[in-house]
Amino acid sequence: MSNSMERSSPLAPVASLVRRPTRAYVLGLIVFATAGTVSLTVASWGLIALGLDLEPVTAPAPGWLLLVVVPLAAAIMAYSAWLQSLKLLRADRAFPVLHILLPAILVLHLWLFINRYTPWIFGITLALSLSVSQVIAWFVLFRFIFTKRHTPRWPWENREVIERELEEIFDTERPHD
Repeated sequence: MSNSMERSSPLAPVASLVRRPTRAYVLGLIVFATAGTVSLTVASWGLIALGLDLEPVTAPAPGWLLLVVVPLAAAIMAYSAWLQSLKLLRADRAFPVLHILLPAILVLHLWLFINRYTPWIFGITLALSLSVSQVIAWFVLFRFIFTKRHTPRWPWENREVIERELEEIFDTERPHD
């Protein structure tokens, strides 16, 4: 009887986690992923506008439209990233294809529905930047939860390790001739 209760416990999958991140870590990761979405969008739109001489919003559409669509896309991405992190915290290691594709498709349809008069390439870059940010956030959280590896460091941050290794090399007794 106790075995069946242990299997049905909602906390049973959590035992397989290597490390448990705090809420602040997950929320910080989502905030940075959302900021990454917006910055990738702005950068790609700038390159497209410069290279193809197009504007994200053309004359029949109102100019304030970008102020609504981009934050709405960022909010959709943040909600989807939150759902992804909950799945990861429940020890579901499957790659969340639907959690990445559905928000991108939703944002693309939202862009095309609202901005019928604007070039479609801007909506595609918005959906792609959303997807890229979500994939990066998922991999960072996956690596944090399911690996025992520490955070990567720059060579100058490992000064203690280098000094310890040098002491071991030079403090060994040399055989006398």
